[in-house]
Amino acid sequence: MMKKTKIHGSAIILLVILFFSIPLTNIQANDMVAEQITVYKGQSFNINISLYPSLPIKSFELKIRFDPKILKANYVIPGDFFDGWETFNSPNFGVINNEKGTIINIYHLILGVGNTTRSGSLVFINFTALSDGTSNIEIYDAGITNETKYLDLKVSNGMVNVISNEYRYDFTMVIIVLLILAFIGIVLMLLSRRR
Repeated sequence: MMKKTKIHGSAIILLVILFFSIPLTNIQANDMVAEQITVYKGQSFNINISLYPSLPIKSFELKIRFDPKILKANYVIPGDFFDGWETFNSPNFGVINNEKGTIINIYHLILGVGNTTRSGSLVFINFTALSDGTSNIEIYDAGITNETKYLDLKVSNGMVNVISNEYRYDFTMVIIVLLILAFIGIVLMLLSRRR
């Protein structure tokens, strides 16, 4: 019995030493994330770019690249990330070039002293789906700052999958067909009981 206790005790000490010797990296990641969604051809929709900070944030900047054969960008509006703060963004916030498939001048900052650590939406981009296919929503030249410097940032690009309207189910029609089939089934059942 004594031998098992020594082995278990040695194993626990070894595990504790290993746990504290492993470098704990990426514990404080600042994640900028674009949505991944599926839409129908001809549909207008919003893509949300969010930030999940682990450190205080004073400003952000980013640019977007997309496939102009599949998507058309309509407008860009600031999200709720800096709600409650006096902020500055350009009068030309979100300059869209649908020929190149780019959106630039997306930046926002808190005026004066202040920062935030709450997660939220940085920007909403309204698109219209032009044709079937997949378009990446690539975030590039992105940066976030605190009061004095740029901070590390992990970016997760988004994707829009556009499918044709011919695959869209009209649930009203499905319900009507099911009701008609149920009615026919009831009538046939009643007729079979009469015999």
